[in-house]
Amino acid sequence: MSLSRTPLSSVLPAVPSGRVIETPFKAKLSVDGHKHPVTRGLPGAEANEPAWGRWFRQVDVVSPAGRTVMSGADNKPLLVLDRKGKGRVALLLSDHSWLWARGFDGGGPHTDLLRRLSHWLMKEPDLEEERLMASARGLKLTVERRSMEDKVPPVEISAPGGEVSQVSLEKASDGVWRSTIDVKVPGLYKLQTPGPNGQLNAVAHAGIEDAREMSEVVATDQKMLPLVDQTGGGVFWTRSGGVLSSLSSAASVDVPRVSMLANARVLAGSTWLGLKDREAFVTRGVKLTPMFTGAMALAALLFVLTITWWREGR
Repeated sequence: MSLSRTPLSSVLPAVPSGRVIETPFKAKLSVDGHKHPVTRGLPGAEANEPAWGRWFRQVDVVSPAGRTVMSGADNKPLLVLDRKGKGRVALLLSDHSWLWARGFDGGGPHTDLLRRLSHWLMKEPDLEEERLMASARGLKLTVERRSMEDKVPPVEISAPGGEVSQVSLEKASDGVWRSTIDVKVPGLYKLQTPGPNGQLNAVAHAGIEDAREMSEVVATDQKMLPLVDQTGGGVFWTRSGGVLSSLSSAASVDVPRVSMLANARVLAGSTWLGLKDREAFVTRGVKLTPMFTGAMALAALLFVLTITWWREGR
């Protein structure tokens, strides 16, 4: 009845040995487990002896592939993560995770572990093992790299003006490298660095945090009213559609009627908008091209008369 005897065997990262270990044990993070986003920083894993409740049953396996992120009894694989083609597989070798949910022996991070595991299987970007990220606060650019490797190469940064520089990252925690630098030019910065599975890229916008154009984002006509009054113009608010139509002002219009005016000083009314006709054009020549010459017109007339005579003759 083992899954290893079904078509799923081709994607399983480990094969059961046929032995079931039934002894109390505490799940522990492996070296890769402290780096992997699925298990890194799980509540209670900070100490050498995790502050989690015990489990009592585990399936023994042989020849595990992928990455073992959690170990159990006798330091044997408990949670194995692997990639197969474009897919992913997670193998949890115990059915006692529900003890954490029930709070037995102090419980454990049941929700955190299964939620991260599910999202990693669905390729959530925040849980990628190899990832390059960038963020900016003002003109301070923070570069962060997540990796399962022991060392990471420098990151190449392209400034808005085309200037290229490199920055070396410092290890912030297991699996995380980070560095903050000062940039001079506001704008969009592009970052790239080689990864185990190809090039990693990131972008970040550095500059003024509270831009002036974002300080007032509500539509208003107050800024333009002085200019409108001096030039004889007008301001029109069009009616909203759908549910918001009932909230429209009584002075709203669908679309103002547009008229061309030559010498008027007032160029707007309640429902119309005037455009001043300045006659700002110069006629440099006129060319007439007749559609028919005399011979073509005579031939067409004779053709029509012939068709008419033939039709009437029948």
